Amino acid sequence: MTRKSTTREFRERAVSMVMAGKSTEEVAEELLVEHHKVRRWFTSATKATVTSSAGLSGSSQTRKQQSSPRRKKCAVQKDFDKERLLQENRYLKELVHLSSLWISVYAEMQTEYQPGQ
Repeated sequence: MTRKSTTREFRERAVSMVMAGKSTEEVAEELLVEHHKVRRWFTSATKATVTSSAGLSGSSQTRKQQSSPRRKKCAVQKDFDKERLLQENRYLKELVHLSSLWISVYAEMQTEYQPGQ
């Protein structure tokens, strides 16, 4: 059995789908890969983002002046969580809007239909 390799673009696409709010299981099912791989790609991508944004390579800052990778990771995770909550909020607002439309149509249908007429 040969090992299936994936391209960098494929992994980046999977990570962007997770960043957009999908779960690793949903992305894995959609892309036909194991969910643990998607989770590993996402973790690696967030670690790479944290490392590159932390200024660790060739910086003249002292250790106290640099933000710790853990803090950067927390900041990235908070941004990710914030974006996911905003997306959920938009989705729920749309559901409320559609539900209110459905209720008004249903109420109108009930007033138009009166048995025995």
